[in-house]
Amino acid sequence: MAEVAVLEPVAIVSDPSQIEVKLFNRWSFDDVQLADMNYYKRAKQ
Repeated sequence: MAEVAVLEPVAIVSDPSQIEVKLFNRWSFDDVQLADMNYYKRAKQ
């Protein structure tokens, strides 16, 4: 019989807006600039 792993949350965040999302779990998106608005329009679709 196969064993089933029970996953537990790593951390509980009271305010989800405080979660920092990073590119490749390493770099922040703070300095990202979008020069061509066509990319933005395609991403929104």
